[in-house]
Amino acid sequence: MWSPELVLATARAIQADVSRLLPAGEARDAERELTALLARADAGEEVVDELLACLRARAGTRDATFSLLRGERVGSYRPLLGAPLGAGGRYACPVSGCEEKGDRLDDSEPEPRCPDHSVRMQRL
Repeated sequence: MWSPELVLATARAIQADVSRLLPAGEARDAERELTALLARADAGEEVVDELLACLRARAGTRDATFSLLRGERVGSYRPLLGAPLGAGGRYACPVSGCEEKGDRLDDSEPEPRCPDHSVRMQRL
């Protein structure tokens, strides 16, 4: 149903945020299982079905996993590479002579404001 690459990328994303998704005890167990499975995948073993079973075993990781596989945003997650996402960019203060610059990673962040002039910066 999903490509092995997508399942591996999703498992890595879940592993990075497992402590937020699960209670401490469950998070430690899930982290240990995911680490072992991903190490086997890095060694060339086929572990997609086992990864999906591990991610499905707990409600917190199950919900986040299937949301990510569908390309949705989940909490602090960003969509996987290739998923549409409004690009952020580099911003500058519009006041003449001001050198202030700001960054915005994606559309979920507010546009930066100039700390000197309290005006909204313009995209470069």
